[in-house]
Parts: sequence; C-alpha cells; structure tokens
Amino acid sequence: MQMPRHLLAALSVLSLSALSFTAAANAAPSSNRIGDVVMGEGSKKTVTVILSLSCVFCRALDSELFPSRAADLVRRGYAIEIIPVSNLPIDTTATAVMRCGSDGQYLRRMKRIYASFSMISRMDQEKARSWFIAREADFGFKKGELAKCFTPQNLAQTAKITSSAKARYNYEGTPTIYV
Repeated sequence: MQMPRHLLAALSVLSLSALSFTAAANAAPSSNRIGDVVMGEGSKKTVTVILSLSCVFCRALDSELFPSRAADLVRRGYAIEIIPVSNLPIDTTATAVMRCGSDGQYLRRMKRIYASFSMISRMDQEKARSWFIAREADFGFKKGELAKCFTPQNLAQTAKITSSAKARYNYEGTPTIYV
C-alpha cells in the first residue's frame, strides 16, 4: 500500500531536526495572497502554509515552525502566508477566533487553539462558540468582543478561503507547504 503523498510529506517534515522547504510545482504567487499573511514582506519569496486547526500534523508543524523558524525565514526575506482551511465543521469556528481581533495575537491564538483542540473537537459548533466566548480572555479578547467574531460573514470567509486554496493549489491534505 502506497502512503498518500501529503502524509508522507508531513511525516518527512516532522522527522527532520531542521525544518527545510522544497520548491513545489505550484509555487506560491507573491501577489494575490488568499490566506492570512502573518509575518514578513516577502522580498524574496512567500512560504505558503496550508493548515487545518483540526489536523494533528499541523499542530506538530506549528510547534516546529512558529515562531523561531518562521522568524528566521522572515529575516532572510521571506513572507509567511498561512491559509487555514476547513477539514471539519469545527475548523470554521476555530478559524474565526484565530482571525478575529488584533493581528499581533494571531499566532498566540493559533497555539492556544491547538492546545485546546482535543477537547474542542468533540463539541458541536454552537457549543464550541460558547466555550470560546466563556474563555475569551484566554484568547486575548476583552469581555464581549469574541461574540462579534461569529458573524455569518466571518464564518463564510473560511469557506471562501478553503475553496480558493483548493482551486489554486489543488492540495491533497494538510499541512501542505509551498515555497
């Protein structure tokens, strides 16, 4: 039985002591980014990371890449574009939390979501929203701010980004990295 290409790539990345990137056939365009660019200007190239907040391999990649290795890439002239996509319905709720509020908290919120995901993943979307709102201070929000993140427009944004990423990159699974 042949291992799926995306699983093999994820395992290869995780087994390396130093994370390395390889050029892909569908290299990430430097303009018209569809994801959340969180670090760097990208004077050389853009490193595009397609991930899902429900993906255990993405969680491991997050701990390897952010913030130290990503900061090194930025110092070397790369931009880091994160494209969070929905593999499960709960991803939409979690991604709305990650995107909402100040950009300076983006990576912190992503790490906090990954740390809580084994519990959150067992909830339906409505219960998960209530859970996030009850713990909004843990995610860097003032009382009453997080509920505003769950507008239909914000939730639809994740579906739009997921379909745009699928159309542009035709990725097979998460995580997927393009340079």
